[in-house]
Amino acid sequence: MKCCIECFKDREIRDRFKSFNEKGNCDFCGAHNKKVLDLDARNSQEINDQNLAIDFENLIEQFTNDSNTNFVNKRHMLSDYLEKHTSIFSDSVSSEKILQFLKCLLPQQYNENPDIFDQPVIPAYLLNKDKLEREGIFYGKTWKDFKHDIQWM
Repeated sequence: MKCCIECFKDREIRDRFKSFNEKGNCDFCGAHNKKVLDLDARNSQEINDQNLAIDFENLIEQFTNDSNTNFVNKRHMLSDYLEKHTSIFSDSVSSEKILQFLKCLLPQQYNENPDIFDQPVIPAYLLNKDKLEREGIFYGKTWKDFKHDIQWM
């Protein structure tokens, strides 16, 4: 399967595609005569040179399918989350196509942990209350403290 530059909104990923040599039709967004990456060629020089698989592996490691009941409303299918809550993929790439892309790009990760791809997940940082307080938008402060920091700092 081949994906192209038009599958992505992310500027960094789009810049990577500019160096690719092969042109063709995209199996994900349907664009024609674009620079494409052949995901079936696992040893593709472009995949290795651009660290695309490594970047997506690192992204997926940020999610867990922990069944913590405090976060039931925050759980989504990974592909739905990436479609709706990130600016990685273009609007022309559906959640189903994102899942297909991930499975093609990361077959080993899919074989080792299919639940991350096929079951609802949550961002792992939500399960770490200390990290959320340290790095979240409020930094462990109250709304009043946060509002003061924004206005006066």
